[in-house]
Amino acid sequence: MTSIDTLAVLRGRRRTVARLGAAGELVLDEPVLRRRIPLTAVDRVGADGPAGRMLTVVLAAEPGRPPVAHSLTARDPAAVRSFAEAVRQVLPAEPSAGPEAVVEERRKRLSAPRRPLWWWLVTAGYLLIAACLPAAGRGALAGWLLSPLVIAPGALAVMGGMERARQDWGLRVRGRRAEGRLVRSYAVHGGDEPSELHVYHFVDAEGLAREWRGPGDGAQRVQILYDPLDPGVAALGRPGVGRLLGGVAFALVVGGALLGIGVAILSPELWALVG
Repeated sequence: MTSIDTLAVLRGRRRTVARLGAAGELVLDEPVLRRRIPLTAVDRVGADGPAGRMLTVVLAAEPGRPPVAHSLTARDPAAVRSFAEAVRQVLPAEPSAGPEAVVEERRKRLSAPRRPLWWWLVTAGYLLIAACLPAAGRGALAGWLLSPLVIAPGALAVMGGMERARQDWGLRVRGRRAEGRLVRSYAVHGGDEPSELHVYHFVDAEGLAREWRGPGDGAQRVQILYDPLDPGVAALGRPGVGRLLGGVAFALVVGGALLGIGVAILSPELWALVG
């Protein structure tokens, strides 16, 4: 991976990052995909969605086609507005390129995310308690040190299951249907057998062309259901009730069980420390 000199950075949800590069490009990072968008291909940038938490980058439109848009949802609306303003200040007066100037790269190595302040505070508190536990016996220290091996996967299961359920619920209650047009297909080599992913463009209610990629049969036209409040959440077909309940069940059963086991391991050590 090559390093990127940046002027501004916006960290979004689901491990997405937007960077304003010093080389005259806007870089949008997803977990497995990086888009390098020349500023000369950007028509406008705005803060949209609920409370302005969604950064929308609209590319210059091709003749006879709707403009293509890419979005990133963040937690802090002020950060989204600040980043959008930083991009506007360096945009050319008129775009001179189109969507074909965008370069996509498959990310082979994921960079470690920047740790927030709360993460460092929790880690410091955990190590401080671990330093005090030897007085309570080896069992107390061993239980305290082993508990994160159960609690961390449990927390991830709860967050992952609830996020999946949140997305499926949004599609069920707010979802809108749009016709998706196949743009391209490409092979992804993973596991024992290579698989094929397909990229579709669909036009949302704002008249912007959005993108969905995933597995399928590669049909030229498909029906895509998307969340108008978060166009990055889309699916082929309406999520069933079983899929929605599956996310909740995974969070409660798997995540809850692991958290319960972790707390059961943890609680005696806390009592030993307090006593």
